[in-house]
Amino acid sequence: MTLPEAFCVGAQKAGTTTLSEIFKRHDQVFVPPMKEAHYFENAPNFEKGPEWYAAHFADAEPGQLAMDFTPDYLPSDVCAKRIAGLCGDDCKIIIALRHPVDRAFSQYNFYRRYDVEKAPSFEQALEADTVRSFSECQVWHDPKLYVLRSLYFDAITRFRDVFSPANVLLLKFEDVIALGGQAKAVEEITQFLGVDPINVEEGQRSNVTLAPPPGAKRTIYSALRQMREPLKRMAPGQSYDRVRKWALGRILERPTKLDPTLRQDLFERYFKEDAEKLATLGIVYT
Repeated sequence: MTLPEAFCVGAQKAGTTTLSEIFKRHDQVFVPPMKEAHYFENAPNFEKGPEWYAAHFADAEPGQLAMDFTPDYLPSDVCAKRIAGLCGDDCKIIIALRHPVDRAFSQYNFYRRYDVEKAPSFEQALEADTVRSFSECQVWHDPKLYVLRSLYFDAITRFRDVFSPANVLLLKFEDVIALGGQAKAVEEITQFLGVDPINVEEGQRSNVTLAPPPGAKRTIYSALRQMREPLKRMAPGQSYDRVRKWALGRILERPTKLDPTLRQDLFERYFKEDAEKLATLGIVYT
């Protein structure tokens, strides 16, 4: 039974998809075709047992380092201990972080895109988001956890307590996307994992959040979502992916940037205290 020896546990909307796409190209690393296993935090999946989970990594070649990239593990109260219980407390843990307000805003726009967020504004979505403790979920968007997913200190502490600080690597999204930062971050990760270096094309980004526009385009977008399964049957595999990307590229738009004054106000209101504790670990957000 092949189990992962390394995990990228979050945070959501902090570059984990980009990192997974990079490491899928590494000969010494195995990342499953479906990036996120959602085993340790998802109640229905966890009940399926270790064999179901291990099947995600069954195609790993001998000697390859299997990795699980599931960003929902980070905010969960139970995932660190569950991972250690099944895979060992010597696993390597990578945690990518992002400015807490920017991360939550990206998540808000991502959920709006999939019609699971009905709040008319980001500020109202945060006000409605009151869950501050999380163990398991039934579906990926419930609870939403905009705030909790951006409260990093306690989550990091849980993983450092279980796996030791030496086995937990912290990265900043802002450093990774900076000019020259991606190659430096990947070099740091390869050294941390004990695998060979890999060449990286700067500027690669995956799963960039786009928002559905208002008006007629929004109607078209909703119709395409409802037709997703019939379209998959008509154009299976890569053909569907190409059609989907072409259509969404002409419909979806970059989200409007958050007003700087509101951004700072939300930081002070929800995240300042956690950021002060996070600074003791060398990660500074203001």
